[in-house]
Amino acid sequence: MRANMPKVIVERARLGGRERRGRAPNGSLDMLPFSESMRRAHVERKALNENLSPLRRYLRAQAGRPWDKVFAEISLSLRPDSTVQQHVRDHLFDFVGVHVMESGGRLLASSPGRFREQPRPLDEGWFEFYVDPHTGILRVNRLRRSWRTRWRLAQRERAAEVEIRRRDLAPLIQLHKLRGCWFEVRLARHIGRLPAGRWSPADGYAPLDALIDAGMSGLDREMLYGRGDVYAVSKRQLGKRDLAKNGLKND
Repeated sequence: MRANMPKVIVERARLGGRERRGRAPNGSLDMLPFSESMRRAHVERKALNENLSPLRRYLRAQAGRPWDKVFAEISLSLRPDSTVQQHVRDHLFDFVGVHVMESGGRLLASSPGRFREQPRPLDEGWFEFYVDPHTGILRVNRLRRSWRTRWRLAQRERAAEVEIRRRDLAPLIQLHKLRGCWFEVRLARHIGRLPAGRWSPADGYAPLDALIDAGMSGLDREMLYGRGDVYAVSKRQLGKRDLAKNGLKND
């Protein structure tokens, strides 16, 4: 492990540029402060950074080696009595799943420390590397999926779930599967967002919903209609001809 790894990961380069502190930008004296500390113009201008790519590359290069040896080499360069170096050590366990167990043919990993979570499968967690519980070897977590991939899968699952119970025919016409039967539901827009409770036009609130207020569905408007600014005006159960036309069938 490179000796200057803590500096590369945590510290940014010195701030530089043509406009140095204590000099007016573009030679304008009006931009200078009225008063300034003597120390401000001479202090080392550095800031903390979160460039973790070097640490990630190092761990990937050490995959296939015993974790105890890898961690021993890291400990030689990263001392726990240094605040900056301890910061890097903390990030180390964000990448490596050390507490790994096998259950039901799946590998589960949990985070170390005071706020340890329940063990999660490696394909559902964020660890890029893990320690093999049988051999103690550092390995790359090839089951890991990025947050973007998990988000896309969640979106696909949600779209598939919506496809089972709802079809959009027009902006204000939808088909809904309610209690095993398909209905044509006509919607109307409302100014602003509708709250979840029941309300009436006389009170200046919301009109009654033909599905929610009738007890036909327990979902909120966002989930039921895919938007929160509409309510159901009427519903009509589809006949055999309408079902065949839309490729649907009742339970």
